[in-house]
Amino acid sequence: MNRLTVVALLAALALGASAEMYLRPMAGGEPVEVTMERFSVGAALKALGTMNTGMERLAKLEKPGKGKDAQAKAIMREREAYDAPRVLKGTLLKQDYLIKKLRYELALEQYKKGELGAERFAVLNTEYQGAETAFKDFWNTFGGFAD
Repeated sequence: MNRLTVVALLAALALGASAEMYLRPMAGGEPVEVTMERFSVGAALKALGTMNTGMERLAKLEKPGKGKDAQAKAIMREREAYDAPRVLKGTLLKQDYLIKKLRYELALEQYKKGELGAERFAVLNTEYQGAETAFKDFWNTFGGFAD
């Protein structure tokens, strides 16, 4: 590698951790920070709860047709309605856990080198522990798929 490439690579790595991407405000002028919160794990989990409630209500309203095929299709729809929100919830919680684990591991190395204060390290540790607990709680109550 030539010198310029190495310097550019080092600069990109150094800036990558602190650079923020630019996002324009949504139509209607909602601030980017507010919109980003709509895409948070908490907001997604709340939306999943709403979806799950709606799907359960819909499953109760549907009346299966007659015959083995109709009953089999009705059972499959119920299973899909039951599993889909749970899969999404598990995925979100797993991703949140993995991200916070990586952030914690990076913070631990920075803390050991004196590059990160104890207060910030404690916050990241608490976030990591919370995400781990949330995913484990979900895992322990998941019980498997309906199929």
